[in-house]
Amino acid sequence: MGAAARLIVAYLLAAATALVAASAASTHFVLAGLQDLGADVTLSERLSQTWKDLVGVAPAYGAVIAAGFGVALPVGWLVGQVLAPIRFLRFPAAGAAAIGLALFLMYRQFDVVPIIGAQSTPGLVAQLAAGALGGLVFAVLRKS
Repeated sequence: MGAAARLIVAYLLAAATALVAASAASTHFVLAGLQDLGADVTLSERLSQTWKDLVGVAPAYGAVIAAGFGVALPVGWLVGQVLAPIRFLRFPAAGAAAIGLALFLMYRQFDVVPIIGAQSTPGLVAQLAAGALGGLVFAVLRKS
């Protein structure tokens, strides 16, 4: 596989990984909130809802994540050229920044955080971690 094709595949898989992780994390925080209110959530219901949420948010949140990664990953590469000692952090940091900036911009635009699971600090951190995971996937796959 050529270098350009490897970069494209790495980018697509990184964005997909971030989307799946972000969606699953959001679902977890929403269901945890329901459990705090006394709802009984079985493992089967948890898995089913996780899948439904992923299918539901994939078109919109997936496009937002893909666009964010399309900007953040090249910026991460440039930052890594300047800050060589921390080069290994550039793509996970770029992925987290892409998610964070996207959530901030959506909040500014709609005056609400549209990803319900990101409305708490732990939920927001989980979204950022999903972005970092996607960035890590990119870092690993672009080298292989």
